[in-house]
Amino acid sequence: MKAYKETGAEKAFTILNLTLLSLFSLTILYPFAHVASSALSANDAVLGGMVTFFPVRPTTEALRQLLVHRGYQSAMANTVFITCVGTLMNLFVTAMLAYPLSRKNLRFSKVLNILVLLPMFFSGGMIPTYLVVSTLKLTDTYWAYLLPSLVSPFYCLLLRNFFASIPKELEESAIIDGAGYGRVLLQIIMPLSMAAIATIALFYAVDHWNVFLGGIMYINDRKLWTLQMFLREMISQSEHASELAEGGSAFVSLESLRMAAILVSILPILCVYPFVQKYFVKGVMVGSVKG
Repeated sequence: MKAYKETGAEKAFTILNLTLLSLFSLTILYPFAHVASSALSANDAVLGGMVTFFPVRPTTEALRQLLVHRGYQSAMANTVFITCVGTLMNLFVTAMLAYPLSRKNLRFSKVLNILVLLPMFFSGGMIPTYLVVSTLKLTDTYWAYLLPSLVSPFYCLLLRNFFASIPKELEESAIIDGAGYGRVLLQIIMPLSMAAIATIALFYAVDHWNVFLGGIMYINDRKLWTLQMFLREMISQSEHASELAEGGSAFVSLESLRMAAILVSILPILCVYPFVQKYFVKGVMVGSVKG
């Protein structure tokens, strides 16, 4: 049996495909590399526009001054707290809602599924949402970050489809042995759904890490600012950045401090992604197709 041999046209297509994909990858990597290089380069190199893809005369002074600043430390602590607590709350409530929706013997299941689906296409809008949050006296509290985004209909339906793909015999045998629905969910369904749960956890964590609009709408207290709100002030207003630049023992340009702020807002969530990447494709694909 002869081994398959690529034709000239197929080789040309492969080379063209790799070239285009490589160029596309560079367009994605360059902005991040430029930000990282600017944050780690000397001031005169940044101000002179000499930084492109790699740091010029590397230094960590901008990062050091940023990391010891109280405003940054407070914003980072708030963001980490909101991300961790919010993701756990999201997963708990989403699983508690998705599990009964995945059971065919649930009374009015079709109506309930439609009610969960509707918010994906229709919402009350920004002003009614603000009025609800304000009326419940959640403004200037952590609850303003957590409760309005407690459940995502899309993630709930994704997890529901994953739960529905698990063989019903496992649940029936556990119930026959005396287990309740709560125990079935915690000890049987969820351990078998770690791929989908890890994927949804990543989605929720990224949403909380990048929370910005909620802070702008509901938060006036600077002590409750998140990292994205701190970063916005760093980029759009020079007053806060000047305070940072003047607070260090060495001169650091505002541009270097801005780049450092952008870098530290990106790195933590990028470090988390490799640990859940192996679940990502499986969780999305299995949860989206029943069978």
